[in-house]
Amino acid sequence: MAVQAPAMRPAVPGLALRERVAAAWKGHPRRVDAAIAGAVGLLVFAVYNATLTPSLSYVSPDGNELATTSYTLGLAHPTGYPLYTWLGKAFTFLPVGDVAHRVNLLSAVGASGACVLLYAICRELALPRAVAAFGALFFGFSTTTWSQATISEVYAPNLFFVALALYLMLLWGRRQRNPEVALHGDLGSTILFGAWAFTLAASTGTHMSNLGFLPGYGVYILMVNWRVLKQPLVLVPGLALFALGLMQFLWLPIRTVMGEPAPDPINPATFEGFLNYTINAFPQFKWAFPMELLPDRFILYATLVRWNFGLPGILVGFAGAAGLALRRPRTFILLALMWGVHTVFFMEYRAMDIDVFFIPAHFLFAVAIASGVWLVIRGIRRPLARVPAGGVIAGGLALLVLVLPVRAQLRYNYATHDQSDHTEINDFYENVYEMLPEGAVLLGSAGVFGYDMFYYQYVYDVRPDVTIPSAGLAFGQRASWPTDGRPRYSVDPSGAWPTRFRPSAEAGEWGIPVLVTPAHDRKLWLRRDLVLYRLSSTPPNLIDDEATPGIALNLSLDGVTLVGADLDTTTVRAGETVKLRLYWRFERFAQAGIILQVGEGDDSPIARRQPGAGLVERYDREVAPVRGHTVVEEFELVILSSTPRGVQPLTIRSAEEGATPLTVANLKVE
Repeated sequence: MAVQAPAMRPAVPGLALRERVAAAWKGHPRRVDAAIAGAVGLLVFAVYNATLTPSLSYVSPDGNELATTSYTLGLAHPTGYPLYTWLGKAFTFLPVGDVAHRVNLLSAVGASGACVLLYAICRELALPRAVAAFGALFFGFSTTTWSQATISEVYAPNLFFVALALYLMLLWGRRQRNPEVALHGDLGSTILFGAWAFTLAASTGTHMSNLGFLPGYGVYILMVNWRVLKQPLVLVPGLALFALGLMQFLWLPIRTVMGEPAPDPINPATFEGFLNYTINAFPQFKWAFPMELLPDRFILYATLVRWNFGLPGILVGFAGAAGLALRRPRTFILLALMWGVHTVFFMEYRAMDIDVFFIPAHFLFAVAIASGVWLVIRGIRRPLARVPAGGVIAGGLALLVLVLPVRAQLRYNYATHDQSDHTEINDFYENVYEMLPEGAVLLGSAGVFGYDMFYYQYVYDVRPDVTIPSAGLAFGQRASWPTDGRPRYSVDPSGAWPTRFRPSAEAGEWGIPVLVTPAHDRKLWLRRDLVLYRLSSTPPNLIDDEATPGIALNLSLDGVTLVGADLDTTTVRAGETVKLRLYWRFERFAQAGIILQVGEGDDSPIARRQPGAGLVERYDREVAPVRGHTVVEEFELVILSSTPRGVQPLTIRSAEEGATPLTVANLKVE
């Protein structure tokens, strides 16, 4: 009897490839985790990069300084941030954008790297891959983290090192479960402990407050394996590497001795100055609130957590923390101590941008949220286990639990933190340096708040003939300027800055606006406008009753009438200027301000102005009456380089809420 040959399995296109891929991954869970973590990191980075600030920013008070000192390898404000400076310098070699844009990328990389590590930490706590990915994405798209991932600031890179130190400690703790390793130690334990010690110490170069995590780590080490104190081959290298990480701060006195000016009056080249520049920095901010105000501070913190995770996220996080306490009590104590010390310290910290200081605490709470979501999914599965098609229903509900919160974070936070078109600072200063006459003096703030001006001379050597008296001065110091009759300008003598940040101006001087730049107002920190003022000891000639506007407007603004306007052109290149002349009639001076806007929609940048250049009341008092006369003001208006090409309306309206805009002209933007 003939033996029948086995039937050939029909070839399916792509099947062999899929089988080979499946075989390659089978039995290699670390590869799967690495692939998922990498995908999470790339997704988060892609979103950050799409919303990245193109260059300088006012979102942070310190960001422009940090971008500049990274390039120059200079001294940043206390606590100096040497590690951040060095990493920022490395990023300035990237062949994309300008220097500030490259340093902004450091924050995007740091925050997305922290999300990768959050995934790894969740997996180390035995959470499923889908839940770990959810935790990383949910945290990555939270509002405070996202806000710091798109600008030059220390908080996102610092978060990466906080997360890395925590992950290394958890790996070391897992290795101690081996009785032989716990008793005698081994090379792997030594390497992990040393890497953790070095990472934690190095992280103080992105934020000194990370030293506050030491009590939590100390308790965890003793709980996991107190015998490490009797293992010199583990302990001694760890302590040595911790000391090595702290030695980065020798950079501060070295750079001071080399002549690098510090943006703070403290001299880090002396022992006392070094301590005040680092560990004792900002004593006026620390423990600033009495005990009776602590409930209010806790409410503030709770509000910040709600902004980032929502009330459901908070409740799920509490449940997840309880679950961690039962499943992994030692890990729970570590996370709780880290969170507790960090949170209490910054609840007692007086800072205007206090929300960003809680980012590490939010990271730790995100671990609890991921743990709580796993409890929710398990709770969904159990009652549906015996229901027909219960597995499918449970899977669908679990998918909603994992996807909808992340989608909500993206939906609500994308527009808020999309700064990809925020070019106003660069457009302003490019036109400033083009407009200033030869040998001009430009006044502005000293210290960290002046780096929007300093950046162009320090980094690109723009207009070295222009003298900036505040450059190189310490924070809070007043500048003196040449008195040889050179033309003098200021970026803000109008009082928008607090007095201690504002440049000094001679008594009786007139600040005449000559360059006005619209800005994304909601993004400005401690700024009301971007205006270049020409300083003059003689008043401008504001009255011209013979003037006839080419564009009739007749806009009434609470005692003031905008009679009309003139433009020198209606065709302009993005990034350049149009000359705008406005004609006013004043009946009284207690009027609302005005808003100029190029483009349509709430997101279009605006320029806030006062009628008559804000000078008419003084002019009426000191020079000549203005009531019944035509007041003329003239300035150049910057059309941002991010303005969409095509026809864009130039509108003007009262600054009062709900005012209807009036179109001055339609500009053709090229």
